[in-house]
Parts: sequence; C-alpha cells; structure tokens
Amino acid sequence: MAGFIDDLAERVFQPIRDPKLMERIRFLQTLALLKDLSSTQVGKLLTECIERQYYAGDVIFNEGDQGNALFIVMSGFVAIQKKLDNGDIQTLVNLGPGTHFGELALLDTLPRSAAAVAVDETAVLILYKANFDALVSKRADIGLPIMTAVAENLARQVRRLNEQVFKLQSGVPR
Repeated sequence: MAGFIDDLAERVFQPIRDPKLMERIRFLQTLALLKDLSSTQVGKLLTECIERQYYAGDVIFNEGDQGNALFIVMSGFVAIQKKLDNGDIQTLVNLGPGTHFGELALLDTLPRSAAAVAVDETAVLILYKANFDALVSKRADIGLPIMTAVAENLARQVRRLNEQVFKLQSGVPR
C-alpha cells in the first residue's frame, strides 16, 4: 500500500527541485541494491542516511569492530583489508563509486570480518542498522527490497566462494 501511495504522490506532487538531491537519487537508483525502489522511496531512504567524507588513509572501520552500518561509496575508493596471522595487511578488494560494503551489519551486529580504509578522498552514505530496522518496520516497501538485494548479493558471494574452495580442493587451476 505504501508503494502505491508513494507512486501516486510522485505523480501528483511537484517533482523535487533540489538538483543535488535529484542527482543523488538518480545515482542511487543505478545501484543493484536499490534497483527496485522508486525515486520517492530512494528519497525517503536518503533521509535515513548520513553522508561522510574520508581522506586517504582514514579508517572507516577496523576488523573486529562491531558491525552497525551499511556503506555506499558515492565517490573515491575504499580498500577492504584483512590482517594476516604474521601481522601483514592484505587488501581483498578496492571498491569504487556505486559499490557498497558492510551489508552484513544489516543482518547482525557481529564483529567486522575485515577493515575498510579510504584509498583516497572518499564520500560514503552510511545507513545505520538502527535506522534501517526502523525503516523496515515503518516502510516495508523500502526495507524488504533492500533486504532481498542484500540476500541475493550474499548468495552470489557464497556460490563464488564455494566454487573457489572446490577448485582449490580438487587442484583445478584458477
């Protein structure tokens, strides 16, 4: 019902006139995570997010920190890093604009399995679990599509990891 009301409001009321906000909404609608949301729904989601700037080398969160938020990279790059047993740091992946990380924190508040560090000047949108939980309870038409996208992404990652483990165990070349 809320989705129908949002769509009706989108057609009846004047469009959003703030160009920066509209640019953000259009950008966010290109993300797989938010692909099923209308511009009005994405606008509502934005009201639950905080934008934050980081400089090169800034730690966004450390491995072992309590997970409490999902991050969407608006600009710049973020390295996801893991500390090895010998103390060295291994970069697992670099993430750029339009990617997200920390999504497990929307499901639980277990410690972070890796660190996130800004590679260069980086802007992120932060969606805290508490805000997301409140959004899900009030606006399932926004929260459930996001949860579905998170679940689909995690399922793809598990399948890819299963394939890698199989190849390693069976001696199949990468």
